[in-house]
Amino acid sequence: MAKLKHPKRIVLSKSEAHAVLTWLLGRTSIKATDFTKEDCGFAQALLVEMLDASFKIGFIEALFRAAAKTPSGPIKVIKGFLKGAGKNLVRYKDKEDLKEMIKKPVIYKVVQSRMASLSRSVWKIREATGDLIY
Repeated sequence: MAKLKHPKRIVLSKSEAHAVLTWLLGRTSIKATDFTKEDCGFAQALLVEMLDASFKIGFIEALFRAAAKTPSGPIKVIKGFLKGAGKNLVRYKDKEDLKEMIKKPVIYKVVQSRMASLSRSVWKIREATGDLIY
């Protein structure tokens, strides 16, 4: 994973960002109502990175069929994100790819696991100190 890019425009709400981070990391001790704009930006940056990576490795699906089962909360967030500003923030092959992803969002398990591993310590520091540095 390259260094996460700080989003120029944050489109995820506090509850959407909370849903993404809870799904990715398993849990968070910070309530959605206590999320800051930076927290939402961090969740959005992780989401963009996971979607980009999933688009890039999409051809592997035919070989492995190893997509993660995404709970309904994050699926709604991903669909809304891709329909709105996400379509301008996420790189995709063509419009058909994007339409298919909006219809049935996929984030590969390998991508989810890698992002969870790489972001867990950053989020633990945020929970402990209140500082978010990524």
